[in-house]
Amino acid sequence: MREKESDKFYKKLLKMEPLGFIDPLKDLGTFDSYHMCFLETVEELISHWSGDQYLPKWQVKIEEMRGVYIKWQEALANEKDEKTGRQKRNFVSTASVRKEQRVFIRLCLRFGFTIRTISKKTGYAEKTIRNEYSYSRHMHATKRNSYVIVKDKAPGSSARQPLSHYLKSKEGNERYCLNRRQ
Repeated sequence: MREKESDKFYKKLLKMEPLGFIDPLKDLGTFDSYHMCFLETVEELISHWSGDQYLPKWQVKIEEMRGVYIKWQEALANEKDEKTGRQKRNFVSTASVRKEQRVFIRLCLRFGFTIRTISKKTGYAEKTIRNEYSYSRHMHATKRNSYVIVKDKAPGSSARQPLSHYLKSKEGNERYCLNRRQ
């Protein structure tokens, strides 16, 4: 059986620091799997051994390890699941990211995006979004309560449009303000 590409990167990552001063799964920083990047810079990382920042020679080593870590995560995301033939989904692990995702999904539903589009942007399965979020509830709330103020009709003037009409129009307006009726 052929070895998976992700396994190669994982083994390479584990062999990069044989002394064990840098743990490749904990000491590289917080990884954002949606954007495939680390949230902190290497200079901001604190060594759990000394409680201080890493020395410059270790910062270079951490940068190398981060590169391999990102390649490993990309390989995991691109591998196909043998049972379904679909790409594996990354699950959101931290509470703050989960909260941001919920807000983002609700906002997309209110603006009328399809569940398939939201699924591609967030990494959640379509079935999960359908089961956890009521599409009709979000759409009705938006059609009743939201309107758009278009600011660039003429200098110093603005026009009020219902959100549903604004989203259906062919031409996009990038400068607008979304308000809720009280």
